Amino acid sequence: MFMVTALIQPFRLSHVERELLLAGLQDHMVGECAGYGANPNFVTGSLTGSDVPDVVPKVKLEIPVPEDLCEQAIEAIIRGARLGKTGDGKIFVSELVEVIDLSPSLSDVSRQIYRSRPPAEAAE
Repeated sequence: MFMVTALIQPFRLSHVERELLLAGLQDHMVGECAGYGANPNFVTGSLTGSDVPDVVPKVKLEIPVPEDLCEQAIEAIIRGARLGKTGDGKIFVSELVEVIDLSPSLSDVSRQIYRSRPPAEAAE
């Protein structure tokens, strides 16, 4: 299982969510974030005082996906977010080691939704 994380322009969120739904991916989390990215308009190390640019607002999407749907998730994000301009965003893919549901109605055994490998043996 993988976590696909995308940083996109806020006004492209509805487009990306639509593409994810069309790809059969509805589970995702959305949050606000901001950063500098790779802005070609300034060179690191030569900024002083008022030359420092403001951070750029972005939306962060986190989508847990099974391995067989990872490429579809990436393609859906690209279709929804890409305008062909600097600042369209970035996509990060990382492996999920374990997913645990925190719902109080579940027993301890059924809380674990996914584990990619067995837990490490206790050191002797």
